[in-house]
Amino acid sequence: MAHITELPFVVARIPLLNVGTSTNMLDKKHSQDRTMQPVKRFVDAVTALRIARSETLSCLEAKKGTRSDVVTLSICEPERFQALQDQIEATAAEIVRLEGAITRMDAIITTNSIGDGWIDELKHRLSSAHGSIIQQQGNISSWAGWFATKHKRAPPEEAMKDPDFLKKRVEAEAIIAADKAYLDRVKPLVSEIENILLQVGC
Repeated sequence: MAHITELPFVVARIPLLNVGTSTNMLDKKHSQDRTMQPVKRFVDAVTALRIARSETLSCLEAKKGTRSDVVTLSICEPERFQALQDQIEATAAEIVRLEGAITRMDAIITTNSIGDGWIDELKHRLSSAHGSIIQQQGNISSWAGWFATKHKRAPPEEAMKDPDFLKKRVEAEAIIAADKAYLDRVKPLVSEIENILLQVGC
């Protein structure tokens, strides 16, 4: 398996951890996306782990061994040493949890071809698809009324056979079908990603 930092999910987000004064509005928007949180916490945890391990050495002192060419290490600050060990254990566990969450989200996003998996963008597209369905259904209803008026002397079923109406309805129904397919495919994925984020407190 690729190292966690090589996963597309992480590669897309690492550059946005410190967007600072960037004038790229899309980068700024993405930097605030909820899926940034586990990556930021992972990077912070890795840094904290390195620091804690380094500081552990300052709790040790070298003592001359029984032989002149041997040096042994002993703990000179036991309380601080133990506190650092507890911190190291907790941070390492946090890294494992975040790695698991990130790996799962990366698999969902990559397998289902949903770009970089920005939650805000995906939810906006879901909302747009839902709105499009309502709009197209409304269009069909409006066109039906217009063509019924146009052919007011003909029975309603005859008016609905107007070639122009049939063409418009077919086009609208194709859009509705595509939007429904997108909703059926992507909505469960968004829910799954959001559940993973919740599991790690993001």
